[in-house]
Amino acid sequence: MTGFFTVVLLYKSFRPTGTALISLNGPDTLQENLRLLQNALVAGNPLKAQPAMLNDADTMLPRARGDKGREEAAIRGALRGDGPHAGISNGGKNVTIWGFPGKTGAASVEYIIRDFDLDRKKSGLASVYKIQLYVLTFPFSNSPNRLLCRIDEEFSMYSRFLVQLNSVSEAQRLVREVHMTYFEPETLGNRFMLRARIIH
Repeated sequence: MTGFFTVVLLYKSFRPTGTALISLNGPDTLQENLRLLQNALVAGNPLKAQPAMLNDADTMLPRARGDKGREEAAIRGALRGDGPHAGISNGGKNVTIWGFPGKTGAASVEYIIRDFDLDRKKSGLASVYKIQLYVLTFPFSNSPNRLLCRIDEEFSMYSRFLVQLNSVSEAQRLVREVHMTYFEPETLGNRFMLRARIIH
């Protein structure tokens, strides 16, 4: 490929969608790159390529938020994990961990992963954010339309967190050591299996 600026993975609810966004330096190489991608294979699977505008809701690049802005976004439910880089900056240093009990707080998660090199806010607290969970519901029994509703923490059985680390290697180490382990197995047994994923 020629004339490309960046390649980013697209996410939905912090999970990779299996698609990527390739940003080009200019429109003059678009047709040639589309032709090359139509004939390309990844792991034996043919690629499908189509042009998209960067101002589309699904392809907008993430906003750069500071500590305070990220914390406010997490509280109001704006960190949904959608779009390029799951809507967050510092790709490769962010990890989502889910499977904790619903009422688990950010301080508890920070304590559990205290041995890792966590990114720290100006206040000294680790950059650990609880992500609001959403569910698609049907408002009426005969309605084909679905609504996105936030799950109240009181009624959620599980919770998800976004953790920022100081390096890519530390994020990889966190995933290796936490993924597919159990939360407090000595008291809760195998009820809460944790999963962890790096956001690229």
